[in-house]
Amino acid sequence: MGNEEKELKCSCDACGHDKHEHEHRHDNNHEHEHEHSHKHKHQSGCGCCCCHDEGEHEHGGYEIGGCCCHGDDGGEEEEHSKKDIIIFAVAGVIMIFAFLLAHGIMLKNLHPAVWIVASIAVYAYYGIPIIINMIKDFINGSFFTENTLMAVATIGALCLGEFYEAAAVMFLYSLGEYLSDLAFDNSKKKISLMLDMSEKTVRVRENGEWAEKDPDDVAVGARVSLHAGEKVSLDGVIASGGANFDTSGITGESLPVWAGEGDAVSSGYICIDGAVEMTVTKPYGESVASKLADAVTEAGKRKSKNEKFIRSFAKIYTPAMMGLALVIFIFGAAISGNIAEWLKKALTILVVSCPCALVLSIPLAYFTSIGVGAKEGIMYKGGEAVDSAAKICAIAFDKTGTLTEAKIRTEEIKPQIDRDEFIRVALGVLSRSSHPLAAAFCSDMAGAAGYESEESHETAGKGTEALLKTPSGIVRAIFGSARYLHEEYPDITFEKEAETCIYGAADGKYIGVITFSDTPKENAAKAISELRSLGASHLEILSGDKSAAVRRLAEKVGITEYSAELLPQDKLDRFEKIYEENSKKGSVAYVGDGLNDSPVIIRSDVGFAMGKGGAALSAKAADIVIVNDDIENVPRAVKIAKKTRKIVIGNIVFSLGVKALIMAVCLIWNPIMELAVLADVGVTLLAVLNCARIK
Repeated sequence: MGNEEKELKCSCDACGHDKHEHEHRHDNNHEHEHEHSHKHKHQSGCGCCCCHDEGEHEHGGYEIGGCCCHGDDGGEEEEHSKKDIIIFAVAGVIMIFAFLLAHGIMLKNLHPAVWIVASIAVYAYYGIPIIINMIKDFINGSFFTENTLMAVATIGALCLGEFYEAAAVMFLYSLGEYLSDLAFDNSKKKISLMLDMSEKTVRVRENGEWAEKDPDDVAVGARVSLHAGEKVSLDGVIASGGANFDTSGITGESLPVWAGEGDAVSSGYICIDGAVEMTVTKPYGESVASKLADAVTEAGKRKSKNEKFIRSFAKIYTPAMMGLALVIFIFGAAISGNIAEWLKKALTILVVSCPCALVLSIPLAYFTSIGVGAKEGIMYKGGEAVDSAAKICAIAFDKTGTLTEAKIRTEEIKPQIDRDEFIRVALGVLSRSSHPLAAAFCSDMAGAAGYESEESHETAGKGTEALLKTPSGIVRAIFGSARYLHEEYPDITFEKEAETCIYGAADGKYIGVITFSDTPKENAAKAISELRSLGASHLEILSGDKSAAVRRLAEKVGITEYSAELLPQDKLDRFEKIYEENSKKGSVAYVGDGLNDSPVIIRSDVGFAMGKGGAALSAKAADIVIVNDDIENVPRAVKIAKKTRKIVIGNIVFSLGVKALIMAVCLIWNPIMELAVLADVGVTLLAVLNCARIK
């Protein structure tokens, strides 16, 4: 299940920092002069891929697990972004001139030594912060970090007299990190904005006047107003006016819904037209939108197996690459005798081995899938839930409220007398009953007239009797269970139905039976078909209902396997058998309401809980909550998960494959360090941008 609480951690473990807290300031190669709240104790001006091992990062309310890619206040961020662009542009022009001079293309009135000075200037600007960070890492006991990779590689190049290449590596690395940050931040902001379902302030009536207040400060019972285009920030009931609301942020439904006086509205809705006043029914912290945002934040703390793999992999990857570079240098130099050439090859391998593509893109992929799912009404409780959903091979379903609307309807009327006469007698009795089946029948027979009741009596758990005024006089009629009829009339005979039903008798004679069934959800059959096409080979209904009712539903939705009349323990036992038969093929899932199905949901690899309007967010046992109660969101959740898994694996294979290829090229041919780092930057950008395909 993987629902255990885990502390908020940064995924970039390449730095190898053990658990610690430090103030994190970006005075590095990115020239971020603003501070970020990172909850760290020691000062560390690392690069954007700081890779702190198990440090605790806060990313704008959502824990990404990435490499310190931040989104600050819009105006300040835009100002710093412009400054960064100007500095990169100036440094880029300097590097072009340095390149021309370094390769013997002389410019008029410029001494050849100018390229050395220009290269050292660029190196100092971008390289010194990284060298300082490396020293700080050493002080804190972290010797194998990304800062170490870049510092050792470029200092070695300087020692070989490769001034231009050392500067170019630092410049391109910093530019690549900056562009990766932009791509990462852009993806994160899109998801964060998508999940932003409340206004920053609301209009509240106080002492006869309207005042702007923070939603958190609005008390239950307060009167607030809404205008067209505004988001509903608090749950409430409309007190006056009416409007069409866009409910897609909560329910996933695209069609607008009209709400007028007395109707409940949830936070996260958007007022399309009109103006309304509403009375607040819940504090902001308990509102649907707030719970949804909290659930997304909590989900970000639960890491998938792939994220854990990358975290563990990064701890050994960096020192392994440094060891590989050392071995290549020693053996290559010993065999060829060309120390300079093999030192350069080893240094180029250090440059190429930067793990940013992995530590950035993998957490981003899971964060994106969680955000995309939340927008659709699907709440993944962490990356592990996404991974497990991608491998589903078998699913068991609860019946009532999951595959059905949880709304009882009249299935069939089987009278032993005239049909119209039977309906009039039945309505006369059942209209005096409080039983749900009686209410369903009366609702379905709306428009039909029943006999007037002179006197009635309801016996809980058995049925209802009434004295009816009929054209032939007063008739004593009873409707209820078979046992009730036999108790009242021991000699009465009739055939018992296998379905949920109400039997009827009048003046001691059996007059007929009414059968009932749940209404299948409109899109249940389509959802089942989609799940089968997504690889769920075993689909089965587990229900406590009667066999005939379960069989009928299974036929309607396209499921061939079902188990009926199950007690809670029977349901768990049957699920255990399904699990044993299918768990070796992949994940085994259960879809239920998250309450009475909790034991089975807990036992499953992937537990889905159905619930409307965010109510099921409290279903802690579930791995995935279908907030809008749409059964089609079950296959949709599997599709998003499969897409995410495909992209995650693709990014891992692509990143490591390209690195291996570049390293091989460096060993065979004379390496050009700046081209190697440029290729590696491209891999990082592509891996990050690839995450945008999750939708």
